[in-house]
Amino acid sequence: MKKIKNIFTLLLCLSLLLSSTILVNATAIDKNRLAYNEFYEIVTTAFAEKGKELIIEYDENHVYTQADIDGMLDFLENNEIVIVVESLEKVNGSNSSRLMPATFNYSSSFRMKSTSQLTSLAWFDIIVKGNIDLQGNNIMGYTSQKLVFRSGVNYDSHTLTMTCSSSGSKITVNVSGYVRFSYTGVVTGLSYSVNDPCTYSVTFDALNYI
Repeated sequence: MKKIKNIFTLLLCLSLLLSSTILVNATAIDKNRLAYNEFYEIVTTAFAEKGKELIIEYDENHVYTQADIDGMLDFLENNEIVIVVESLEKVNGSNSSRLMPATFNYSSSFRMKSTSQLTSLAWFDIIVKGNIDLQGNNIMGYTSQKLVFRSGVNYDSHTLTMTCSSSGSKITVNVSGYVRFSYTGVVTGLSYSVNDPCTYSVTFDALNYI
C-alpha cells in the first residue's frame, strides 16, 4: 500500500511539474503575442518607407510575435533590389542616305535582382521595331513596342509600362511600374508578396539596328 502511495505521489509531482512548464510557456507566448493589426502596421509602414508595398494577409493559425516583425525587417534590410543591364546586341547599320525608308529591329534586356543570393529575380526583354527615313534620319513610326518577361525566381507578376520617344534617329525607351515577388518565410512560415518599384531607361540609335 505504501509503495502504491509513493508511485501516486511521484505521478502527481510529475503532473504538477508538467502543468507548471506548460503554464510558463503559455505565459511567455502570451506576453510576446502581438495583435495582427499591430504587426501589420509596423511591417507595412517599414516597407512603405523604402518605396515598397507589402501584401500580407491574416493567418488565423499563426501566433504573431516580435520575432515575426524582426524577421520581416531583416528581410527588408537584406533583400535590396537592383537593376542589372544585359549587354546590348548592337548590329551596325548603314548610314548612307537613301530615298526609301528602312526598318529597324532593336532588342535588349535587363534584370531586376536581389543582392541577397538571387532571392528575387525578374528578367525582361525590350523589343522595338519600326521604320526610319534614312534621308532625314527621322523615325517614321513603330510597328512593335514590347516588354517581354523572360524568367524569374520568386517572380509573381508585374505592372510595368513601356514608352518610346524619339529625337532624330535616336529612341529613348522608358520602363516604369512595379514587379511583384512572392515569398514564404523559412523561419516564420508567413507567406507574403512585395511590389518592388522598377524604373529603367535606355537610348539607342535606330541607324545601328537596320
